[in-house]
Amino acid sequence: MRHFSPDRLPKRPEIFPDEAFVSYLSRLAWENGFENVGQFCSLLRIPLVNTLHLRPADIERVGMMTEIPSSVLNRFAVKPTTIGALGHDDVKRSQVQTTGLRYCSACLADDAKQGTPRIRGVWQWRMIAHCTEHGCLLQTDKGGYMQLSNFMAFSGDPTSHEPKPMDADRYFTDRLLRPRDNAFLDQYPAYIAAELCTLIGHFEEGLKTGKPNFRIPDGYENFDLRNDGYKVAQHGVDAIHELMTAYVNKCQKAVRTAAGLYAPVLRWAKKNSGNEAYHPLFRLMQDHAEESIPFEPGAVFIWPVKAKKIYTLAAAASAYNLPEERVTRTLEWKFGVGNVPRFLKYADIHDALLDTNSSVSTSEAAAMLGCGSKVCDDLIREGILEVKANRNYNGRVYRLVHKDDIAALITKISDFIDPDLPPLGLVGLDAMKQYRIRVVQVLKFAFEGKLSRISVKHAEQPKLDTLLFDPTEIASVRPAPTQAPRDEREIMTIMAAGRVLGVKKFTLAKLIESGIIPVVPMNSESGKPGVRKADLDGFRQDYTYARDLADHRKITVAEVASALAAKAVSPVLKTRFDTHRLYKNSDLVEAGYH
Repeated sequence: MRHFSPDRLPKRPEIFPDEAFVSYLSRLAWENGFENVGQFCSLLRIPLVNTLHLRPADIERVGMMTEIPSSVLNRFAVKPTTIGALGHDDVKRSQVQTTGLRYCSACLADDAKQGTPRIRGVWQWRMIAHCTEHGCLLQTDKGGYMQLSNFMAFSGDPTSHEPKPMDADRYFTDRLLRPRDNAFLDQYPAYIAAELCTLIGHFEEGLKTGKPNFRIPDGYENFDLRNDGYKVAQHGVDAIHELMTAYVNKCQKAVRTAAGLYAPVLRWAKKNSGNEAYHPLFRLMQDHAEESIPFEPGAVFIWPVKAKKIYTLAAAASAYNLPEERVTRTLEWKFGVGNVPRFLKYADIHDALLDTNSSVSTSEAAAMLGCGSKVCDDLIREGILEVKANRNYNGRVYRLVHKDDIAALITKISDFIDPDLPPLGLVGLDAMKQYRIRVVQVLKFAFEGKLSRISVKHAEQPKLDTLLFDPTEIASVRPAPTQAPRDEREIMTIMAAGRVLGVKKFTLAKLIESGIIPVVPMNSESGKPGVRKADLDGFRQDYTYARDLADHRKITVAEVASALAAKAVSPVLKTRFDTHRLYKNSDLVEAGYH
């Protein structure tokens, strides 16, 4: 070989369309009588460590020796640039096997039967894990091929490999062998599409476990994640958005900071921010994050955030000027008790919180009117102040008063005030108790035009606690006390009703809240609530407690409940005391359990 000349190579084999350049260089050496590719490169003065990524000048020399165009030889040669072509698409050099060779032993065994074993160029891209022909995992030789005299040392039995699902490998192999199509992933270079699939697979794993991982195990070359992610990403933006949303909803309470949900995205963006080919996908992730986790305007995700779209409970409470507990209660009507998301979308909460913000609780209404809760309840009971329908929340009943109704009542009060009336001899509503008359009755006299001597303290904003009345005038329009009608004498206090029924205070409150036992005023003068004896008699005729059914049958309350549940009979009232479960007698008769 001392007088070796490239122009006098006796054999010049053809290169296969899918063959790696180092594979062709090895075959060229062997067919021309060299012991191995190392000896051949030494004579060509090509550095032995660089056979996988030759200089353009070296590839041109090989082209002159073989009369094969450099563009053909270069098709599956490793480029010296950070990102370069491999086959029909672009890949990152850091993801290409540059120390040794990757190969499929089954393919080499099949090649041997046909005469020419060769190394495929697509195998060298580590974002492809399996041979798409046999389904076996590609193996790696760390550099021993430099001394090989053929590739048969890498060959093996094709039937000894169990195929695996590898949709991603098929797709990315095809990307290197053929021009791009028009699918969603085809819009991006192969290396970006492969990384995206691994990233999406990582989020899908987080969705399955409910535990977000801030780093991708084994990096972007993790085949299992890439294959799972490909099954989602191949369907496009909507499929990615749907999976990401499910992931955020599942894992949002498992991270300390909201941005931690997107930690792999932020790391991906930081590493590749200078490559504009990534930017459309970064924008996709930015948009999803802005629609899923809270940001203040001007905060930076990948780029600065322009508008606030997501709220926390605290931020929503501040934005809508509501107590946080009230926000929680309002949203639990929408999402269910205990199911309010950590991150709240503007579109999901705006109408509900706007409606809530326009109303206040009865205690808040009392403060705005300048009175106590009892007076406020009297105003509601007499129809002077309207409330929204009761809303049950976690075992309690909340009534809401619209702010407009409060403003209208204050305006109505202002209309009968004489600001020029001297306060001499006038008293405030807090003094009505000593005159044995309810505040609400005094206000009704005023609204009916029966009182004219009404002023306000120090010309303050009219509220109930700033009003002044003439007690003499009130006494003159107040009807003379009369003996209580017979039906009023048939009314007992709430406490007495509980003793008659033999139930605890909590259970009686539940019976009253649910409307099973109606409440009426004890008399026309006081607003103290009571219960008619006739209503108690009717209650005992229409309803039966679980404890009474159990005593009658000499079984436990649990056995009663189980037997009735089997007959599809449900209690009309449940309390924390099982013995006080209440059943309607008509339901028991219909079920044959009486």
